[in-house]
Amino acid sequence: MQTMFARALWCLVVLPSALGFQVTTLGETLGRSARTLLPEGYAENADPIPLVVALHGYTQDAARMESLIRGPHFVDALRFVLILPNGLKDTAGKRYWNATQDCCNFYKADVDDVGYVKGLISEARTAYSIDPNRVYVFGFSNGAFMAHRLACELSHELAGIVSIAGSSVPTVDECQPAKPLSILNIHGDQDEIILYAGGRGPSWKSGKKGPRKHMDYVLEILVPCALGFQVTTLGETLGRSARTLLPEGYAENADPIPLVGALHGYTQDAARMESLIRGPHFVDALRFVLILPNGLKDTAGKRYWNATQDCCNFYKADVDDVGYVKGLISEARTAYSIDPNRVYVFGFSNGAFMAHRLACELSHELAGIVSIAGSSVPTVDECQPAKPLSILNIHGDQDEIILYAGGRGPSWKSGKKGPRKHMDYVLEILVPCALGFQVTTLGETLGRSARTLLPEGYAENADPIPLVVALHGYTQDAARMESLIRGPHFVDALRFVLILPNGLKDTAGKRYWNATQDCCNFYKADVDDVGYVKGLISEARTAYSIDPNRVYVFGFSNGAFMAHRLACELSHELAGIVSIAGSSVPTVDECQPAKPLSILNIHGDQDEIILYAGGRGPSWKSGKKGPRKHMDYVLEILEGGSYPGAEELTRRWASLNGCAEGGESGGTLNWKPTARSKGGKNKKPPFTKASVKKYRHCLHENKVELWTLHGGGHSVRLEERQVADILRFLLQRKRH
Repeated sequence: MQTMFARALWCLVVLPSALGFQVTTLGETLGRSARTLLPEGYAENADPIPLVVALHGYTQDAARMESLIRGPHFVDALRFVLILPNGLKDTAGKRYWNATQDCCNFYKADVDDVGYVKGLISEARTAYSIDPNRVYVFGFSNGAFMAHRLACELSHELAGIVSIAGSSVPTVDECQPAKPLSILNIHGDQDEIILYAGGRGPSWKSGKKGPRKHMDYVLEILVPCALGFQVTTLGETLGRSARTLLPEGYAENADPIPLVGALHGYTQDAARMESLIRGPHFVDALRFVLILPNGLKDTAGKRYWNATQDCCNFYKADVDDVGYVKGLISEARTAYSIDPNRVYVFGFSNGAFMAHRLACELSHELAGIVSIAGSSVPTVDECQPAKPLSILNIHGDQDEIILYAGGRGPSWKSGKKGPRKHMDYVLEILVPCALGFQVTTLGETLGRSARTLLPEGYAENADPIPLVVALHGYTQDAARMESLIRGPHFVDALRFVLILPNGLKDTAGKRYWNATQDCCNFYKADVDDVGYVKGLISEARTAYSIDPNRVYVFGFSNGAFMAHRLACELSHELAGIVSIAGSSVPTVDECQPAKPLSILNIHGDQDEIILYAGGRGPSWKSGKKGPRKHMDYVLEILEGGSYPGAEELTRRWASLNGCAEGGESGGTLNWKPTARSKGGKNKKPPFTKASVKKYRHCLHENKVELWTLHGGGHSVRLEERQVADILRFLLQRKRH
């Protein structure tokens, strides 16, 4: 089998142009569409061919399954139709199939996945020429459990199944197929999740938390046979529902019992909190009602509680979380028999900040709070509870995020970027006291809003200032880009307007820009990102006082490819671009800008994804899976590229700008890359030096430069000095 896959991989990656598979969709009438691959040259009136339905594992998705089974290659090579459906998302936001009591409908949702897959098969047989005697299901892990369930219940539809790392219902009486069918089980005898020997209840030993777990947060509900808790919901009338657990045998007319509200940390969710406090177990063991609400998502898509100025409403949204929690408590007291003198809040990190805020403002409702790794408002004057209540603070004295000694403003030293941070991208806004930038939004009329930062004190009738559009890399987002370029700091320091748009999500749920054939519209969606960015620039020029001759684009990776495309197609709008770890279209004929503009290419000469020397088809060697990959799941569909290398691309732009030929050394930048400490060990610096190549005497005083990061790879983590140099290069350029 290894030889078979090796040969298949060789054919696939060395000759990707030979892949002619077609992409279509099924399942829209079922309320859940499924990506479907047809072999090259397939026609509706062709001879009947087999149908395979491939089902992913828990927490995974269809794109991951497509990569696992090398879908695009084998659809062509073996000529079959491949359906790649996605399971629904559970309360924790993880995709699953409702297969058996063990795996993996942990939140007990009422979902008919058998009916859904049956509907997909029916649609495929109607739409395509399918051999009805050669319909199969191929599943991994939770998808393998689902394959076995389908074998039990749809045996009259199926010829066989393949199960990798899966299992089935506990007893043979629960599976009585109407017809025999072929079964192939593939299983590792050291599988630590779905045990080779089978699961006979949890084995809680040696620090392990269960034999069949996929994620820590399902530990307590993965084997629910020993737990009798009930699940219900509160908060729907408040516009935000909250999972609520009741103890086994609870009845509305029972004696009053305590109520606990558990609040998760920043970037986490209710499911994570449920796991942290072992909710299902202790609800039964100690008999109380447990409410598990979710904070809203901020601009970066991260859940938070609007607790204090420090943590964690970084994007300054107008959210009344005190009112929301108060409403949940009120609903619980109305719906269940709650002891009004035993209402508590239990919070972790941002949730602990929120618990302290509730103690300050809802002391008349609460008996006490528990705070783990949290804090409160800066001064005692800001917290004057109406009644006393019990407080338990639990805190690690080496906490590097919420300091045990407290936060007295940021300590920007030793490579650390702030004392209370949770994510890199909030570094510059975690301590906003020193920053006065304003936050607004553009793009709503374009169907895709974009966070926009204005400098402190900006007014509409002010003197015109520059505009920068910053474009993130593939799989990343606007918040990541905002952190990379230190947006909030430099918007104030250098006084410009910064637009931070998000690319759309592809079939795999990853954000991208439709830039070039190489990167990164892997699923061939019909998306006009040039028009979108052009619309954002137009909106900004209408809404704010923008200098029309100082409009720029700054891109990283896929965003850098997009920056080059915009330079080609919107040169009449732009004064210049910065491209970090990106490239452009394969040939100069595909890029003929109407006007010259300034270009700064920054690229690591050891970039393993977007090669410094350019892409001339993939080089599959040394166990690497491709020079341009961003994620494993696109390996099979990332067609052989032919983007220009950093030096060739810079020469091309020099020619387009009428610069003198040859270029010359501009010396070495005064950048001193520092090693970063991790786990007590110093990692090597991200690059050894940064050299400059300049092209002079360009038209209209434009500049074209290449800054090579010697020893640098694809991942970039710029220091403040480096961002300042890049932005100054950009902001000094003007359109003529």
